[in-house]
Amino acid sequence: MIPQETNTAPFIKAAASNAYARTARVRDTERTHWLDRFLLVGWLGQSFIPYTFSKQILVQPLFSSSMRLPIEVEAIIFRRRGNVTEYLLLKRLPERNGFWQPITGGVEEGETRIEALHREIKEETGIKNLIRVIEDLYCFEFSDPNVNKEYVYGVEVSATEKVVLDGKEHSECRWCDFQEALQLLHWKENKEALEKLNAALAKQVQL
Repeated sequence: MIPQETNTAPFIKAAASNAYARTARVRDTERTHWLDRFLLVGWLGQSFIPYTFSKQILVQPLFSSSMRLPIEVEAIIFRRRGNVTEYLLLKRLPERNGFWQPITGGVEEGETRIEALHREIKEETGIKNLIRVIEDLYCFEFSDPNVNKEYVYGVEVSATEKVVLDGKEHSECRWCDFQEALQLLHWKENKEALEKLNAALAKQVQL
């Protein structure tokens, strides 16, 4: 007997069509913790697929053809305008806690970190053409076993590059100088990564 569709069905179908549904997490100042969740078995076609729901945000399927690895990449996009270096920050939607951040995202199974970096940049900003990528910039760890490490890269783009937000995660973007970006960033690790990139770029200018 096929179960009747309940009021949760639209959410299940939306999750199934979104291969990049992110794991929702809430960070404290010093640690990451998880919202309380419960399992819901949804009927999709001829099979049951379990999904995880939080109290506020739909999170990714427990089983997916595109599995996320327990690592993330972070891209700090920057551009040169004369002697000024500007950094691109994105503001998360209010329902995603509304803080400013660089580009971040998970690495999928079968991807290298650099491939994931390019994909996330294109998805979140529409930017395809990169001038250069600065690797081995910074790395930090989470206590969360589902996302245990984040690798940070500096990414230079043209001063005329246009940013097109996808609207699913971020409400606005802003090009900032170093001090403004440092003030806007919410998380300590993001601030530390920006400081390392800014210092590295300053050394290159001196050379």
